[in-house]
Amino acid sequence: MSGSSLSDRLFLMHKCCQFQAERSALVQARQAVYRCLKANQYDPKTLSGDRQSPYVLSKELGLQIILRAQSNLLTSLTLLS
Repeated sequence: MSGSSLSDRLFLMHKCCQFQAERSALVQARQAVYRCLKANQYDPKTLSGDRQSPYVLSKELGLQIILRAQSNLLTSLTLLS
């Protein structure tokens, strides 16, 4: 990387920051989902694409998950712009 120009290095630093912002938003969304599952006596380890039965959640907790996920997405998009 010694032959890289300053603009190349700045571009790579920018991409790295974008990745970290996206990862942070996903981690926060995952943690919110896990907390909701635990609050409804579900084991978060049961969360998988192979699961056949739905999770039964209260309307309030379902809305909380949606709002947190949207908030995290908006935050990450703001950081990326």
